[in-house]
Amino acid sequence: MTRAEVAWQAFIEQLLPLFAQHPERAEADIAEFCSFVAERKADPADPERRSTKQVQFDDLTLRLGSIHSVKGKSVDGILIVESEVWKGSRADQQCVDLTTVLPLAFGVTDQPLTGVGLTAATNVFVGVTRPRELLGLALRKSHSAAVAPAAQAQGWKVINLTIKV
Repeated sequence: MTRAEVAWQAFIEQLLPLFAQHPERAEADIAEFCSFVAERKADPADPERRSTKQVQFDDLTLRLGSIHSVKGKSVDGILIVESEVWKGSRADQQCVDLTTVLPLAFGVTDQPLTGVGLTAATNVFVGVTRPRELLGLALRKSHSAAVAPAAQAQGWKVINLTIKV
């Protein structure tokens, strides 16, 4: 297993217990659903295959995809995992989307976003405006300390997935 796959496995092991009343004996199916896909590609032209992975639990469909796969759609819930945004190879043309956007969104800073930061904000906006019921934002613990207290003060539930329960 690659280092990224080990990190992903650790993430989903912490994430799965947070879902209430998953179907009986579904842990293996959910873990398989969340596993890395070596050769399967998404098909943006086919609405049923825009996500690289999809699984059905009775009338519940769970999809793994990019923010762009939900552009223009509404969904019941969404989890946005921080990602890098690149507009070029220079350091000022790269950023991590949630790390860049959330300090402004939660009022930790009032610095306006420009350049690649504005691109990141556009991507995050698409993601956060899709869910009807549940919005989850996942970022590294090292970067969450700057925004977590402000988020909690505004009524957000902050969950540290690095704490063993």
